[in-house]
Amino acid sequence: MKRVIIVAVFLFGLCVLDRGIGAIMQSGFSKIRSGELGGQINEALEQRDSKIIVFGSSLAKYHVAPTVITEISGDSCFNAGCNGQDIYYAKLLQSLLLQDEIETKTFIYILNWSDLYRADIERAKVFAPFVDDSQDVRELLCRSGTWESLKYQSHAYRYNSIGVSIVRHLLKPESKGDAGFFGMETDYIENPDDTAEMKRAANIESLDQLIDTKLLAHKLRLYDEFVLAAKRADIATVLVIPPTYREGGYPMGAKERLARFHFTQLAERHSIELINLDETNVDEFQNVEYFGDQRHLNARGAEIFSSKLAAQLKTLKTATAILQPSSPIEPMLTNISDRN
Repeated sequence: MKRVIIVAVFLFGLCVLDRGIGAIMQSGFSKIRSGELGGQINEALEQRDSKIIVFGSSLAKYHVAPTVITEISGDSCFNAGCNGQDIYYAKLLQSLLLQDEIETKTFIYILNWSDLYRADIERAKVFAPFVDDSQDVRELLCRSGTWESLKYQSHAYRYNSIGVSIVRHLLKPESKGDAGFFGMETDYIENPDDTAEMKRAANIESLDQLIDTKLLAHKLRLYDEFVLAAKRADIATVLVIPPTYREGGYPMGAKERLARFHFTQLAERHSIELINLDETNVDEFQNVEYFGDQRHLNARGAEIFSSKLAAQLKTLKTATAILQPSSPIEPMLTNISDRN
């Protein structure tokens, strides 16, 4: 009996310690508004009065200047793009934004074709502090099973990978840029990895055995859910294809073509706008002068990109139809053999 009491007291002490550490970390976390490990989420959650919110990876963060969007369209804008993130991040941020009253009328998603082929859910763990605040956050972070769910019962564990970042940004907050936008103040610098990937992609004729069809279907469902959640909140979603500087004239690869096919189908399925601002539609983006590297525009290019985007946004009619969730997606995969 004595041992049972000792164990019970020990476990109670651990629980108290866990809650205490968690409370301290939560207090610090709630104060930061910069940094890719959570501070940018807090900043974005305070932008519910922005008429336009931009989602995406670095292709959003470095391409869309809210000041330019506002000057041309007349609507306030915030750029919630985050380096290295994907639809997981966008879906969870959207879920948190929509939990309270929101003035936003348009969600802009700057598309990254490679997102459909990546399963980097680890990056989404920056939302761990919100695991009790959103069913979407809880389901996504705990989707691997019971053990993962148990770990998130620990309040300290939720800050396991971001504790150092919290302290750093409390002591020395980073610049929040132009409402989340950061212009690349640089001339073109070739990224060898991107060049190698473009060469490989140009030589691929068939995608057979190269595509994880289950992952692709999962990612497409998340895009569907993102659009439908926006529609239920009477918010229009606009998809945007950004440019690429195709060093050496390498053509678009098969995986990128397939991704574009699916993004086009997504737009048609939900009757939403897809704006193509790539190098084939904007003459300036065939000029290396406007790029920082193959995938990212520099500040000069971002101003052109934002101007073109704002001009098209100004002419779009905001969607108002509320759609019911569509049936599960069976993606049409061109050049892919049927699999059991």
